[in-house]
Amino acid sequence: MITAALDAPLPDVPTSLSVLKEVEEAADALDLPLTGEEWGERLAIKKKGGGMHFDDGERARASAAHARATALFSAVTWHSQLDGRKETIGSV
Repeated sequence: MITAALDAPLPDVPTSLSVLKEVEEAADALDLPLTGEEWGERLAIKKKGGGMHFDDGERARASAAHARATALFSAVTWHSQLDGRKETIGSV
């Protein structure tokens, strides 16, 4: 999910919709919101003997993926709203 959110090329709207759907489904399966608490923060899980389960690089990558997924969610939402308005104007 993090790789898809962070590394997937987004050359056009259909691809963006597909990537968002993939990321949303994976996030839902893990009970992670696309908006709200940053994924990197959620991975700050301490081990019993000390240290962390996820290193700084993994948490930074998760944070960057969350930021991109949030932006992608907003862009796709705005596109859908504008598309709906375009259809409404076209039918008038």
